[in-house]
Amino acid sequence: MAIVAPLSQYRRNNHLIMLVVMLGLAAWVFYDGRFNQSFIANHTHSDGTPDDTLIIHHKAPPFLMAAGVLVVANFVRVRNQRIRVDDSTLMLNRLSIPLSAVTQIDKTHFDSKGFFVLSYKPGDTEKNLKFNARKYDNLSAVLDRLIEELSGPASQEGKAQS
Repeated sequence: MAIVAPLSQYRRNNHLIMLVVMLGLAAWVFYDGRFNQSFIANHTHSDGTPDDTLIIHHKAPPFLMAAGVLVVANFVRVRNQRIRVDDSTLMLNRLSIPLSAVTQIDKTHFDSKGFFVLSYKPGDTEKNLKFNARKYDNLSAVLDRLIEELSGPASQEGKAQS
């Protein structure tokens, strides 16, 4: 049976919070720069030219809206990220790593800081992947399954030899 660690609720909520902040700030700045007469009067020079604050309030809303669109685009890009571990492979999005290629799991900081480092050898070079509990939910089950799968055959071979 495969264990799956989907994208964390923490990251999903951060995208929603950033979208609300960007759109709210764009609406506020647009209102102050175009419709709030007292704000416009306070930030206009005596000769009728706007000061820097009013110019920013005129120019900023499209950029803030674009930032909101980028937040949505990033959410669409990362929303289906997940880690999947089955009997023979570890799949991280489109990256598939056979468990036989895994050389080391460093879980030293998992209890205190919530991350572990997986080392694997796809060819001649060794690569490291860092998995963070803030990025994925159910990561402790994935770590337990990885340790179980990697230590299972070795311990069974040791029992068969003795």
